Amino acid sequence: MQTPQNRFLAALAVDALTRWQPRLEPVALQAGEVLQDFNQDPQHLYFPHTALVVLQQRLNSGSIADVALVGFDGIVGANQVFGKDATLARSVVLAPGAAQRFPVAQFRQELEADGAVLSATLRYLQDLVERMALTALCNLHHTPLQIMSRRVLELADRLPGATGFAQALCLQGFPSGATQPAKEALLLLCAGGVVQLEGEQVSVLQRGGLERHACGCYADARTRP
Repeated sequence: MQTPQNRFLAALAVDALTRWQPRLEPVALQAGEVLQDFNQDPQHLYFPHTALVVLQQRLNSGSIADVALVGFDGIVGANQVFGKDATLARSVVLAPGAAQRFPVAQFRQELEADGAVLSATLRYLQDLVERMALTALCNLHHTPLQIMSRRVLELADRLPGATGFAQALCLQGFPSGATQPAKEALLLLCAGGVVQLEGEQVSVLQRGGLERHACGCYADARTRP
C-alpha cells in the first residue's frame, strides 16, 4: 500500500488505513470550491494532498475572517464530527490540487471503535485551535511586515512542491481593510531580496529572511506537536 501524502493518513496504523481505503475517495479540488458552507451539515471530511484549503469564520460584525490554512498537514472538517456548535463555518479551496474525502458517518464510527484514531483526531484539533488563536493574536498585535512574513511561510510550508504561488494568496491572509499595508509589506520583502514578484506570482528566495521578519507566532505554531 502506498504511503499517503497527507500526514494524518500517513500516521494511521496499517490496519486502520487498510480499513479506510475502500471509503477514501480521490477528488480534484478546484480553487474557490466551497467544501463546507455556513449552516450546512457536511457529508465528508477532506484530506488534502496537494490542495490548500482556508478555514473561515463569520464574525459578530458580519464580516468573514480566515482563521487557518490546511494542506497536506491536516484534515478539513474533523471538528464537524463533534457537534454543530463546535464547527468552523466555511472551508474554501485556495489552491487547487488532489485530496481524498471520507464519509463523516464512517469517521464517527471510527472514533468510537478505534481509540488511536480518536486520540490522533483530538490532538490535531487541539493544535488547530491553538494555531487559530495565534493567528488571531498575530493579526491584532503585529505589524503588516510580520504578518506577511508569517503568511508566506505558512503558504510555503503547505505548498512544498510549488516554485511560487499567487500574490492573492498572500493578501487574503490579512484582516479586512488591510490590503494596502499588505501590498506594501510584500513589496518590502521583494525590495530586500527575500521574495521575488513576477507578475502575480510570489517566489521565496530567502526563507531565513522570512523567518527573521516574522513574529514569534510562526515559530510557536511550527513547534506544536
